[in-house]
Amino acid sequence: MSQEPNEARTKYDVVIVGAGPVGQVQALLLAQRGWRVGIIERWPTPWPLPRACAIDHEALRVLQSLGLGDEVEKLLDKHGGPGRRMALVDADRHELVSDWAPARSDFDWPGHSSFFQPELETLLLNTIADHPLINLVRGWEVESLTSTHDGAIVTASRTKTGDGALVSPDQKLVFEGKYLIGADGANSIVSRYLGGDIHDLGFSFDWLVVDFRPFEPITWDPHIGQLLDPQRPTTFTTAGPNVRRFEFKLLEGEDPDSVNSPEFAWGLLQKWDLGEAQGELVRHAVYRFRGQWTEQWGRGRVLVAGDSAHLMPPFLGQGMCSGLRDAAAIAWRLDLILRGLAPESILESYQSERLPHVQQVITDAVAIGELISITDPGQAAERNQRLLQEGLDGGSGAKGLKLGWRLGPGLQPADDQIAGFLGVQGVVSHSGRMGRFDDVVGGRWQLLATEGDPGCRGPPHLGETRRRRRPCRPRKRNSRRQR
Repeated sequence: MSQEPNEARTKYDVVIVGAGPVGQVQALLLAQRGWRVGIIERWPTPWPLPRACAIDHEALRVLQSLGLGDEVEKLLDKHGGPGRRMALVDADRHELVSDWAPARSDFDWPGHSSFFQPELETLLLNTIADHPLINLVRGWEVESLTSTHDGAIVTASRTKTGDGALVSPDQKLVFEGKYLIGADGANSIVSRYLGGDIHDLGFSFDWLVVDFRPFEPITWDPHIGQLLDPQRPTTFTTAGPNVRRFEFKLLEGEDPDSVNSPEFAWGLLQKWDLGEAQGELVRHAVYRFRGQWTEQWGRGRVLVAGDSAHLMPPFLGQGMCSGLRDAAAIAWRLDLILRGLAPESILESYQSERLPHVQQVITDAVAIGELISITDPGQAAERNQRLLQEGLDGGSGAKGLKLGWRLGPGLQPADDQIAGFLGVQGVVSHSGRMGRFDDVVGGRWQLLATEGDPGCRGPPHLGETRRRRRPCRPRKRNSRRQR
């Protein structure tokens, strides 16, 4: 749906600023629960090139909760399926350490998969376009935010053109929502409005990102890798249909504007035996990789999610994944509040649940970044020897392809041994239907318990339906929250 210019003020249950993947998923999670959502996006059209290129089992489960599991699996299958190998290699391409992402996790999704972001966004945007409760407007830039006792008001103007002029500065768009969510990226106007201090881990380096598409398909092995070459630390991974992404660290004295050219990119690719005879440049761009988060994730009825709340180096592929976790954490809270089933004070638990989790992820990603960014030859030799002897966990400060980080306490007691771990998901049978647990039983609030009564049969095997002689008494200490 699309808002026409100069239309009168429009009211929504929730207003979202930003229509990237996090804003898109946030809107769908809320609309599927019955809430009217308005989205304001400054860019007139979706960005056609991929930024994120990795997705994990937790983020895939969030997409599954939108009813998109089958479509998402088709997208993943186009890029070779699950079970990918990661390796760190030295300057001579000798393997130092490797790890495998499991083909299936405890959530029945791959622990790590490659995907093509424009394809995923097309799927999400088509779903949004078909949803009667979502109104997405493009080409409008937020110029002011105002909090009220019962919500927030967002005023936007037509997006600036390339020369910086407003298309129609007199045209205003006003969205009023009971709640406002900022999913508008690293330079978030909503985050600036909240005014929180930024916690910076001090990791800030420029990298040249180059996407290369060969004319003939190539089997890339390892699927994900780090070249630990002190002369030019490099990351390589799959980034779309037959596309290989290289991330080259800029060295001291190199100017980001000067190196951001096809000639410089081709010069770096020659070291990988890739040239204009073998393929084409999809793009090249310089990015500054940073590790930081805001200390203020919400105030009153205004919240932030995704890059608006945190920035992380891409070495673990967790940027977008963390944003989708934020969206899921916000959605169930707002749903309970809007239904009158929980007090607004539960929003305070959003940051306490998500921030410790994000801190762990960013810290691990920075550790990987520092590990591969060494440019001193002597220090690099010591690092390589340590990796050969001890692996990633042997005092390097970094971890391998980790599956899951523990959430912060949120609403649960801090001393609860299982608090912060998501419930597992297997293939089950229930009421004549077989499939993933969230699809068959439900992916929202569920009470799961161990079988503590001797008169009960044990838990069923996957694919079976439990039959019990008499009801079992669940033990509260073993209950898990399933979201």
